[in-house]
Amino acid sequence: RLVASWSTPAKTVTVRSGFLSCWTASLAPGRALAAAHPQPGATHYSGAIGRHVLKWEQHTEFVTYTAFTPGLPPRPCRSAELALHAGPALADAPPLHPRLALTEAGVRHAAACQFALTVEDVLARRSRALFLDAAAAAEAAPAVARVLADELGRDAAWIAAQRAEFAQLVAGYNVEESDRAGA
Repeated sequence: RLVASWSTPAKTVTVRSGFLSCWTASLAPGRALAAAHPQPGATHYSGAIGRHVLKWEQHTEFVTYTAFTPGLPPRPCRSAELALHAGPALADAPPLHPRLALTEAGVRHAAACQFALTVEDVLARRSRALFLDAAAAAEAAPAVARVLADELGRDAAWIAAQRAEFAQLVAGYNVEESDRAGA
């Protein structure tokens, strides 16, 4: 639960959710800050805490906290030149399958940032491709396995095992053409 009203002798405000201490701000001596709690079941919250604004968002797999402080002087971005994921060369890369939006950069991102460890993780849990178009997911699986193997440092035997496991899984999702006509 988000804690959003408090004062401390150490002159710090700490926003906590579970065991995570996510944000601190200095307090003037003797000053207490208060903000309304989010509504029960809320997934987004924004509230003023002193001169700061805290924005909290709860998503399916992660929670974000952002603190805004108006009036800070502008300064150059230290990460402007940082290469993100696969970099600009793959940003406009074609999808791994014409009927899917998944690219090589997307697979690399799933492995590096979303803890995807298998072809099923990428095609079922991260991109949802298995549920949207099982046949296209099956056709993209070899490419996904190759990219994941490269990203995770796996060998050809791992690629073959992943392809076989995903083929077995996808067999339960394929819809025959005759079934589509009757739907």
